Amino acid sequence: MLEVTNTMQFQKALEDFAKKTRRAPEVMAAQAMLTISRQTILFTRVDTGRLAQAWQISETPQPSFSAVPTGQSGANESEVKNRATSAATSAIGKYQGGLIWFANSTEYATHREYGTASTPGDYMLTRSVQFATDRINEITKAAQNELS
Repeated sequence: MLEVTNTMQFQKALEDFAKKTRRAPEVMAAQAMLTISRQTILFTRVDTGRLAQAWQISETPQPSFSAVPTGQSGANESEVKNRATSAATSAIGKYQGGLIWFANSTEYATHREYGTASTPGDYMLTRSVQFATDRINEITKAAQNELS
């Protein structure tokens, strides 16, 4: 399972948002997770489509990986990403608060995220968390300016 190192910065941005805007953190958490999942899927290169379709959202630490998607060479990138994004949006729509997990069950997800000795990483999830953190900080700053 992939682990992202910039989650503390992300968590702090969510906490600051809740304090400064007086809005429910669950609302922003769901929006942030939607942003992260969509961006991660968009940042995922598509060869067969298997990696992009394997991103899963769960409210348990061990998402069900019983059905790893199969892929085919020359998969249509926009179709693959649309299906994966729709599945993520549906899962987030059921979010009731608390912890939420975003994971990928393919055996090469970590190698594609962080790279190997001979191949640079794509940092799909890492870049997406940073993107969401930056967006939350922008919204918080704008809301704070409105309250001033």
